[in-house]
Amino acid sequence: MSSITVRHLGRGAAAVIASALGLSALAVAPAQAGPGGVEGPGCTVANGTETVYITSATTLAKGTTVSFVGTDFVGSAGVFPTVYVKFDAESSSNSYAGTATSVNGTAGAFQVQGDGSVSGSITIPDDIDDATVNPFAEGPHFLRVLGQPPAVSCYSDDFEVAADAATAPVITAVGSVSSGRSGSNAVVTVNATGFEAGESVTVTKANDAANTVLGTLTADASGAITNSTITAAVGTTLPAGDWQLIFNRADSSDAPGIAQVTVPARVAITGAALDTDATITITNAQPGAVFGSVTMDPNSAVEGDDVTVSTGAITADASGAATGTIHVPDGAANLGTKTFTAKQTQPYGASYTVSAKVSPSTATFGTDKFDVISTADGAILDGLYQTAYNATTQALYATTAYQTDSVWDGTLYKLDPATLAVLDSERAPLVPDVTTGARLAPYGVGVDADHDTVWVTNTRQNTVSVYDGTTLDPIYSAPVGSVSHSRDVLYDPGTQQVYVTSASEGTSGEGYISVFEADDLDGDGTKYEKITDIATGARTVYSPMSLELDVDSHTLFSPSLSSQQVAKVDTTTNTVSYITVDGIVASGRGASGIAYDKVTNRLFIASQNTDELVIADADTGATLSEIPTGAGALNVAFDPVNRLAYVANFGGSTITVVDPDGNKVANLPYPRTNHVHEDGKGNIFAVDKNSGNHVWKLSLKSATTTTDGDTTTPVTSTVTDPKAEKVKKIKAQIKKVKAQIKKAKKAHQAAKVKKLKKRLAKLKKKLKKAKKQLQK
Repeated sequence: MSSITVRHLGRGAAAVIASALGLSALAVAPAQAGPGGVEGPGCTVANGTETVYITSATTLAKGTTVSFVGTDFVGSAGVFPTVYVKFDAESSSNSYAGTATSVNGTAGAFQVQGDGSVSGSITIPDDIDDATVNPFAEGPHFLRVLGQPPAVSCYSDDFEVAADAATAPVITAVGSVSSGRSGSNAVVTVNATGFEAGESVTVTKANDAANTVLGTLTADASGAITNSTITAAVGTTLPAGDWQLIFNRADSSDAPGIAQVTVPARVAITGAALDTDATITITNAQPGAVFGSVTMDPNSAVEGDDVTVSTGAITADASGAATGTIHVPDGAANLGTKTFTAKQTQPYGASYTVSAKVSPSTATFGTDKFDVISTADGAILDGLYQTAYNATTQALYATTAYQTDSVWDGTLYKLDPATLAVLDSERAPLVPDVTTGARLAPYGVGVDADHDTVWVTNTRQNTVSVYDGTTLDPIYSAPVGSVSHSRDVLYDPGTQQVYVTSASEGTSGEGYISVFEADDLDGDGTKYEKITDIATGARTVYSPMSLELDVDSHTLFSPSLSSQQVAKVDTTTNTVSYITVDGIVASGRGASGIAYDKVTNRLFIASQNTDELVIADADTGATLSEIPTGAGALNVAFDPVNRLAYVANFGGSTITVVDPDGNKVANLPYPRTNHVHEDGKGNIFAVDKNSGNHVWKLSLKSATTTTDGDTTTPVTSTVTDPKAEKVKKIKAQIKKVKAQIKKAKKAHQAAKVKKLKKRLAKLKKKLKKAKKQLQK
């Protein structure tokens, strides 16, 4: 291409263009013609406006990098090509051909970005001044940029190679996209050495004609910049792509710092479930970027099994944001955490991946089997957490926690369990020793029917409070800090003790279950005293969550969020033992909710991270069944009348109903259900945290009429004779107590032996009665 007539626009003109492009801080070579009469910066063909500038210093040492920025490289019909860069290439027959060339004779390939800019850095080879491989060995040197379609050929301005060239700072920059409640940002993390001590460095985007200042960083006493960050609003200044940053020195005569950074787009998938539409959201894409497809990898160990889940192309708006729909096919192989890939097709090909959990299908069925009522719209403030039912006084209590004036507040509600009408409410009292501000917001709730009190957990203050069940007057609050992250609370009528779990989503510290007097148990004149903390060990091994009580055997159950363990507390002695449930996956947010069926002696355990219900033997922990239910299975309740378990899929949109064997009976449409609670009469109370929180009452119909008018039989389980199961269970309890007596005798615990013998005598009477009932 020796016949090319494009010349330097004149060094003065080059400086003018550089200034116009916001490159005024960049060095411009002295006014002279390029080697062999080739002049730059300038281009042929294409738009005729492309320009390539050297952005690093113009005197460089071998082994360092020469950096460049090009602008206006948009091809025909919006094509954004890859361009190739050569050293000292006047033409194909008159160019450098040394060690820095690849098989196609170029030193590097670079992708043009969606704004038409291109940038990069190339290491200057040691043989650039070797006349046997470079006709321009004596310099000055230059870069030639080639690309198509359409064909384009550009020459940069000149640079010199000298052994005594100033050393530029060494910089690494890593791009990411943050996302939080306050919004998203493109973030560049910078590490660098080679600046002056305490030097202030202004960072600009070289690709940007506006020479946008991204931020100012300061070197430490050693001249280093360590893990400093630059942030920009997503989608405009630093959208997904490859960009060059210039670190402008305090002294303009010093060699500037140059860093190439790749910034990603952020992909998020919400609501992914089998055979269900879900949402894919992309932020920080290049404005106008088109994503032609989204695929899912069912099995990372198998090549080529990706399936397309997108329902159409997705196009980013002017802010770089795009939203679309995906649909995951049905099939057990598609459950669990999967890798999704959003494939960009314009302005050029690129891929962005994200891991997202695919939950069981949200398709509903069985709704015609239930009668449903709910609280009136707006009757209860948002922030619902739990409910508890008092069968003696026929009252239902619900807790809510919310913010008012930027501080946490809350209300305890008393509802009519028949109609769910609000009968009374009580705003939480202020945190002790303050006159304004935060209040003791109630989260967990439990009732003591024997003393007509309501216990609530004040999670944010790490304590518990007691209310009068009739008037809702606050009676007592334990000292702040009494129970770390208090969560669930439950009363045992057999021992007149109240149990509270110290829960935590972390794994540091020790887990425990606190025990309080339900009234004045020790007769010392002081009610509601804390009796003890039942140590459950390091949270890495056991971290208690929900509570469930078998009144007859005085056994309290609580699953661990962090392991496969379920704690069994003997409430007569407040001693704890454990069973291991292999079906629980111990990672992330694990097991949380628990329910018990005394007829089958089975535990029902809700597991958040695996979106399932695990059914296990309460004595051995053996896993009997694992049932995928829905996203974020958080809590579970067992209705002993209709013998059904209800699973609250908090991360999804359903309540799943199963029989004791794990057969699905219904999938009911209640989004973000936080808690389910049985009344022992065949009804379930559920609370949701969907927009406009409601309390729901679900009652199984005695008979179900189908859409064609036929009447079906009521839902029943497939378990064995309840009377036989009761005999079996009492026998197991007797065996357990005998073992405890034997152990206590060996330990010379006379008082404990006496208490256990009384319990054994009661169990034998119960067994005799149960056997008679079985024979009828």
